[in-house]
Amino acid sequence: MKILTSLCFREMYAKQEAIPKAYANTYEWITPNEQTDENGEKLEWASFPEWLQKTDDSVYWITGKPGSGKSTLMKYIYQNPQLRTNLENYAGDLPLMLGGFFFWNPGSESERSQGGLVRTMLRECLSGRLDLIPVVSPR
Repeated sequence: MKILTSLCFREMYAKQEAIPKAYANTYEWITPNEQTDENGEKLEWASFPEWLQKTDDSVYWITGKPGSGKSTLMKYIYQNPQLRTNLENYAGDLPLMLGGFFFWNPGSESERSQGGLVRTMLRECLSGRLDLIPVVSPR
């Protein structure tokens, strides 16, 4: 498909491929359905699967210092089959379209720009839904 080729750029997946795989059990805290604090109180922010099932406009914010593992966590989330199942449940009858982009400041212009983000996300989504290509690009 010509449009998929035109959306590509050489470093499209360089950052994602450079992110190391998480050590075993490192990010298991993000996948359980409920966690509690030291007093047994439910932590509202802790359950990523529960957040995925919410219908409000809340944001699950992931922040940290450089080198603290944010990209590794996001790669873990992006590739985790359990979390993909949660997303499919959230999507309901709608087809799930999943795409990932990892910004990289030291990288090329495409790796650190909104243009690179849009090209990558559009390519990822269209690759999974070829039937949408004539809708997006009628020619």
